[in-house]
Parts: sequence; C-alpha cells; structure tokens
Amino acid sequence: SYLVLKFGNENGFIEDKCYKPGNKCLSSCEDGGKKISVDNYYYVGGSYGRCDEEKMIEELEKNGPFVVSFEPTYDFMHYQSGIFESKIEKPSWKTLNQTKPQWQKVDHSVVLVG
Repeated sequence: SYLVLKFGNENGFIEDKCYKPGNKCLSSCEDGGKKISVDNYYYVGGSYGRCDEEKMIEELEKNGPFVVSFEPTYDFMHYQSGIFESKIEKPSWKTLNQTKPQWQKVDHSVVLVG
C-alpha cells in the first residue's frame, strides 16, 4: 500500500469509470473523470515494521481512515461480512523459529475505517 500511495503521489490516479477492458496505466480519462492525487503518505509508526494496534488506533482517531495491507489465509476468499476470523493456523516466522523477515508478504489492501 505504501508503494501504491507513492505512485499516486508521483502520478495521480484516475477514476474507475475511466478504465476500459484492454487499457492499462491510463493517465487521463476520456469520459470526463477526474484525476485524484495523493498529497501525503507515510508508514503508521514512522517507518516500516514499527506499527502496532495501538498506533493504528491512534492514527485512525487522529487522521481518519487509512490503507492497511495483509496476507490472509486461504479461507479469506470465502469472507462475506462481519469480523473475519480464520480457522486455518498460519505459521509465522516466530512459530517456525526463524529470524524476523526484512519485509512482510502482503497481497490484500483495504481501507481501515473503524
């Protein structure tokens, strides 16, 4: 999500209605849609890996909704509503007795609103 927002800061985004099948990486909209810019982006906690639940709550209360990214378990694709709680035990670097990875793998981003 950080890199997506960095891209938006440098290039801006266009509205969904501007994208047509087969078109990629458009920088303008033929249908009169507006370009959306990203004015500010940063890691909650100040830098990568320094975020925790308390800092996320503080950020939400202070500045409103923001983007969070995560790597869900396989059963997340069946999520429909409410609070998701996986039934699959996903091993972590801690449970595997490995050193903390430099980067966390993610493949989903959502807007945290509350």
